[in-house]
Amino acid sequence: MSRRLEWDSSFFGMPIGESRAASEQELRVADDWARDQRLRCQYLAIPSESFPLIASAEALGYQLTGVRMSLVAEAPFRPDLTGTGGMRVRPVRDDDIGALERIASTAHPDTRFFADQHFPREACARLYETWIRRSAEGWADCVLVADGDGPVAYATLHRDGDAARIGLIAVASDTRRLGIGRALMIDAFRWCDATGVRRLSVATQAQNTSALRFYLRCGFNVDQVDFWLHKWW
Repeated sequence: MSRRLEWDSSFFGMPIGESRAASEQELRVADDWARDQRLRCQYLAIPSESFPLIASAEALGYQLTGVRMSLVAEAPFRPDLTGTGGMRVRPVRDDDIGALERIASTAHPDTRFFADQHFPREACARLYETWIRRSAEGWADCVLVADGDGPVAYATLHRDGDAARIGLIAVASDTRRLGIGRALMIDAFRWCDATGVRRLSVATQAQNTSALRFYLRCGFNVDQVDFWLHKWW
């Protein structure tokens, strides 16, 4: 399975594609496809059950940039979300966007984009600023904002029938460990209940153990693990 990523290509100013491979044959097909497409960068996902394939991908010039943990929670949502500190959570407003962009610029350093030194650091920060802005402007089905003396955290939700996923979730660095993430998750589950969503997914990097612990405490279970590698031409 291979596809050209038009948004990534436009944002970074170079042709970028994405493939998934679970066998030697699929890996070769994906690599040939990327070369035929004259890509500058190819993102490659290898499922954890195909772990030995990583060595073959590295032999072709791919470099490991992250281990993606996909987690799922299913209704009825009954997480342990005590200790939220009474934080107010509300839908996003237009005048939140500047503050959300500032949070986003530093809130996602564990991602594979930051791990890949080919991407300029400023561009990686701008990627998440753009992501949260577009989400607030209507790309996401719901954007929740935790409001202290102004926005201090956000979560974006994308719905597909009776399933939904969290696209981005972040808490400002100076307000962490105050129960704000738990308050966001309570309202995310309330949104799911109100809209008929029965399955909510989220993804994080394996090295982000604090996020993993948080999601497990919120009632999520690990659904899938993928190794992500990048190749540059």
